[in-house]
Formats: sequence, structure tokens, C-alpha cells
Amino acid sequence: MNNGENEKKQYIRMMSEFRSIIKYITQMAVASLILPIVFYRDIIGVQETISIMNVANWQLKFSWISLLISIGCGIWYQDIATRKIIRGNNKGVRRFPQLFYGLTVIGFYLGIGVFIWGVLITKG
Repeated sequence: MNNGENEKKQYIRMMSEFRSIIKYITQMAVASLILPIVFYRDIIGVQETISIMNVANWQLKFSWISLLISIGCGIWYQDIATRKIIRGNNKGVRRFPQLFYGLTVIGFYLGIGVFIWGVLITKG
């Protein structure tokens, strides 16, 4: 096996691993969208007849936006990574998928962190 083929296999393996990580983060971000609803309905006691958006603080809204950005970037990254794996193309793509990978991870952690901050402020 020549050096080019070995590099291509390593690249495909790397993109597959990163794609798996992003898949799990995207799934957790989707599941995390329901946390604020459970918090406001079950812990704070907001009744079903009242819209959560009427009682939500800015932290909750920011959390949802961050999680939605994380989900969008995660889906976009998975699409890019899948196409790169199928093509086996590693030319000039190291930075572009990395941007969506980073936005997915940052959006998820930021969304969860701001939600926790909002819970502490609300309960405090």
C-alpha cells in the first residue's frame, strides 16, 4: 500500500469517527430541547394553558437557539463528512468541516450551560 492510499484510509477513518461523535451530540441536543419544557411544567408549575414562551427568561430562549444551531451544524457536518468519506476526498477540506464540528460542540455546551444558569437564576 502506498503512502497516498494509507493517508486516504486514515482520513476516512478520522471523518467516520468525528461523524459518530457529532451524531451523538446532535441526538443529545435534540433531547435537550425538551428539558426547559419539563423544567417549567413540572418543577416551576407553569400550567398547560400558559405558553412557556410567555414565562421564559432570556436564558431559556438563548439555550434553545444555541441547541438549534448545534443541531443544524451537526446535521450539516454529517452531510459533509459522509460526502467526503464516499468520495475519499481529503483535499482542502480539513478546515471547512472543522468549522461545523466546532459550532456543533460549542452550541451544545453553550445551550446546556445557559439553560443551567437560567435554572439557577429562576430557582434562586
